[in-house]
Amino acid sequence: MNIGKTVAIAGMFAVSAVPLAASAGPAQALDACLESYVETYVPAGHPIKLIKQRERRAPFTEFSQSSGPYTIAIEARGTESGKLYGSARCIADARGHVIVMDTPPPHTYRALATFTAVLARG
Repeated sequence: MNIGKTVAIAGMFAVSAVPLAASAGPAQALDACLESYVETYVPAGHPIKLIKQRERRAPFTEFSQSSGPYTIAIEARGTESGKLYGSARCIADARGHVIVMDTPPPHTYRALATFTAVLARG
């Protein structure tokens, strides 16, 4: 995978938290999953950023009523090419504890994911 971790990784999480400010549970789950993905799958030295977040099953405010767990489909793509470099499934609770981080075939979890987060070189 050619996408990497930035020194200022906190900036990525600040961007990801903006649309989720009213939903602390899902926001904590998203932050934990993105941090775990970067630490597990992304080689150091390449800047990345959250470029897109897509709700999958319902408006995000409905998820804030739930304590989770939340399933997050993560994709790593090239900024200009859109080429898929990697993907993973993350399951985390509302407190931000990652329960599962794995890479099963995307067709087994994407349709059921709470939402999808797309990371790109940036």
